[in-house]
Amino acid sequence: MIDEDYDEAYDGPSAEDDPWLTTSEVTHLLDVSRTTLAKWRAKGLVTAYRIGVSRSVRFKKSELSDLIDQAKTVTRI
Repeated sequence: MIDEDYDEAYDGPSAEDDPWLTTSEVTHLLDVSRTTLAKWRAKGLVTAYRIGVSRSVRFKKSELSDLIDQAKTVTRI
Protein backbone atom coordinates (compact mmCIF):
# COMPACT_ATOMS: atom_id res chain seq x y z
CA MET A 1 0.00 0.00 0.00
CA ILE A 2 1.19 3.53 -0.74
CA ASP A 3 0.84 4.78 2.86
CA GLU A 4 2.94 1.93 4.21
CA ASP A 5 5.64 2.50 1.60
CA TYR A 6 5.65 6.21 2.36
CA ASP A 7 5.82 5.67 6.13
CA GLU A 8 8.73 3.25 5.81
CA ALA A 9 10.64 5.54 3.45
CA TYR A 10 10.11 8.68 5.54
CA ASP A 11 13.07 9.41 7.77
CA GLY A 12 12.14 12.85 9.13
CA PRO A 13 10.62 13.82 12.48
CA SER A 14 7.13 12.59 13.19
CA ALA A 15 4.20 14.66 14.44
CA GLU A 16 4.50 12.89 17.80
CA ASP A 17 8.03 14.25 18.31
CA ASP A 18 6.74 17.78 18.79
CA PRO A 19 3.27 18.43 20.21
CA TRP A 20 0.90 20.52 18.08
CA LEU A 21 -1.13 23.21 19.82
CA THR A 22 -4.40 24.81 18.77
CA THR A 23 -4.89 28.56 18.56
CA SER A 24 -6.86 28.48 21.82
CA GLU A 25 -4.10 26.58 23.59
CA VAL A 26 -1.46 29.04 22.39
CA THR A 27 -3.46 32.12 23.41
CA HIS A 28 -3.98 30.55 26.84
CA LEU A 29 -0.30 29.61 27.27
CA LEU A 30 0.93 33.04 26.19
CA ASP A 31 -1.95 34.89 27.86
CA VAL A 32 -2.65 36.92 24.73
CA SER A 33 -5.72 37.52 22.56
CA ARG A 34 -6.36 35.92 19.18
CA THR A 35 -5.77 39.37 17.66
CA THR A 36 -2.32 39.64 19.25
CA LEU A 37 -1.45 36.13 18.09
CA ALA A 38 -2.55 37.01 14.54
CA LYS A 39 -0.35 40.15 14.63
CA TRP A 40 2.61 38.10 15.83
CA ARG A 41 2.02 35.66 12.97
CA ALA A 42 1.96 38.56 10.49
CA LYS A 43 5.26 39.86 11.92
CA GLY A 44 6.84 36.42 11.73
CA LEU A 45 7.24 36.03 15.49
CA VAL A 46 5.08 32.88 15.47
CA THR A 47 4.75 30.26 12.76
CA ALA A 48 1.45 28.48 12.16
CA TYR A 49 0.90 25.34 10.11
CA ARG A 50 -2.14 23.93 8.31
CA ILE A 51 -2.54 20.29 9.26
CA GLY A 52 -4.33 17.49 7.44
CA VAL A 53 -7.35 17.48 5.19
CA SER A 54 -9.33 19.82 7.43
CA ARG A 55 -6.46 22.32 7.10
CA SER A 56 -6.81 23.27 10.77
CA VAL A 57 -4.24 25.72 12.12
CA ARG A 58 -1.71 24.35 14.59
CA PHE A 59 1.48 25.59 16.23
CA LYS A 60 4.57 23.58 17.21
CA LYS A 61 5.10 23.80 20.95
CA SER A 62 8.88 23.71 20.62
CA GLU A 63 8.80 26.80 18.39
CA LEU A 64 6.83 28.67 21.05
CA SER A 65 9.16 27.88 23.94
CA ASP A 66 10.90 31.30 23.91
CA LEU A 67 7.57 33.14 23.79
CA ILE A 68 6.19 30.94 26.57
CA ASP A 69 9.23 31.74 28.72
CA GLN A 70 8.82 35.47 28.03
CA ALA A 71 5.10 35.33 28.83
CA LYS A 72 5.87 33.84 32.26
CA THR A 73 8.39 36.51 33.26
CA VAL A 74 7.78 39.60 35.32
CA THR A 75 9.53 42.79 34.28
CA ARG A 76 9.94 45.86 36.41
CA ILE A 77 8.80 49.02 34.63
